[in-house]
Amino acid sequence: MIAPLRRNPRLNPKERQRVESDALDRRHQRERYALDRRYKALGRLEARELRSLENKVRRKVLEVETGRDQKLETLQDKIEVNKLDITLPMEGLKAADKKQTKGWKGRKAQVAEKQVQKRPRGYRFTRDDP
Repeated sequence: MIAPLRRNPRLNPKERQRVESDALDRRHQRERYALDRRYKALGRLEARELRSLENKVRRKVLEVETGRDQKLETLQDKIEVNKLDITLPMEGLKAADKKQTKGWKGRKAQVAEKQVQKRPRGYRFTRDDP
């Protein structure tokens, strides 16, 4: 910016000094403005990163707390199931199993539950039809 002013022979030295000084002041003002913008942008970025970090920590804490609650519930459920297993008579369980598998009809029902038909039964039947 200053080089064209120095090459101009029509300007006297005092006038040239004043014009150069004004040009230098404008340049410094533009640089200050650019630095202020940059610092503001960095401040916004830092605030956003801090919020992100706080949210991440908050989520971790909540996850750990809910994990503890779920773990406690599952532990309590296991204890209840074990209590029931211990207190139920063994004969009652064996009798229920025998009733379910008694005869060919019971075995057929068990096999049918395990097998799933993979294709339609025939012409004009779809998989959704019973």
